[in-house]
Amino acid sequence: FGFDYPWDNLLLNIGTPGVGVWTLVWEYWNGGWVALSGAIDNTLAFKASTGIKTVFFTRPVDWVPTNVNGVGNKYWIRARVSGYTSITQQPKGTQAWCRIIT
Repeated sequence: FGFDYPWDNLLLNIGTPGVGVWTLVWEYWNGGWVALSGAIDNTLAFKASTGIKTVFFTRPVDWVPTNVNGVGNKYWIRARVSGYTSITQQPKGTQAWCRIIT
């Protein structure tokens, strides 16, 4: 998920919750992907019930913009699957918003 400016949290509209056994690690780009400090994932690794869920995190002080897959020079975070056992329903999101809290 990327935005033009450093931002503070992510709102995700879960259209179809995932069903299965996996874990996620939230990361940001600072020249390499590193763990996102203070991440609170209210999407429950994309397994939460449908509707808008928030991922809160501490805005990184060493966050730098980059291009990801040819998209813009943005400040990026990602959810990386760090452990996987099974999936019976793929999670699907319908919208996402990056928010700046001042």
